[in-house]
Amino acid sequence: MSRGRLSVWIEDPNPIYRRGLIACLEGDGIRVAGESDRLGRRVEGIEADVLVFDAGNGHLGEVIALQRGAPVALCALLRDQHD
Repeated sequence: MSRGRLSVWIEDPNPIYRRGLIACLEGDGIRVAGESDRLGRRVEGIEADVLVFDAGNGHLGEVIALQRGAPVALCALLRDQHD
């Protein structure tokens, strides 16, 4: 966990959506530690307080399994798939 400002990592397959989230979060004073379109086994190396990820991409179980033992909280987002 970081000291000071809250930091997040954005995980989402859509680069436009990631950029929008980053702009909104940074506008509220939240530090974005990084972003990716596919975590793989990178959770251990993430230096962020919170991992924000797309819960609708079918990888929820995988993200939870990767998070076990890593000092990062999870925040799942579910987008409206009708856009």
